[in-house]
Amino acid sequence: MTTNNAPEGVTPNDDELFSWRDKAQCAKKIQESDFFQDLWFQEEDSLKSAIATSICFQCPVRQECLQNACDNKESEGVWGGLPTSIRMRKGRS
Repeated sequence: MTTNNAPEGVTPNDDELFSWRDKAQCAKKIQESDFFQDLWFQEEDSLKSAIATSICFQCPVRQECLQNACDNKESEGVWGGLPTSIRMRKGRS
């Protein structure tokens, strides 16, 4: 979610598939401050999770992020502005 490196198991040639990550608001926020480092992996009903979600909803690559989480069946964290419980309930992850 926060780097432009391809996930484990993806070949380096596939790195271009994940170039959208360079534009992600989470990556920019993490570079700004250590406060943001684990923001996207907090308890869903926490203030930090709400902050992460609000950052996601301003992100220009929100849809790409959400699609990536769905494709990879991410079981933790906020991706594309949606926590795991909502993605699972919608059958997205």
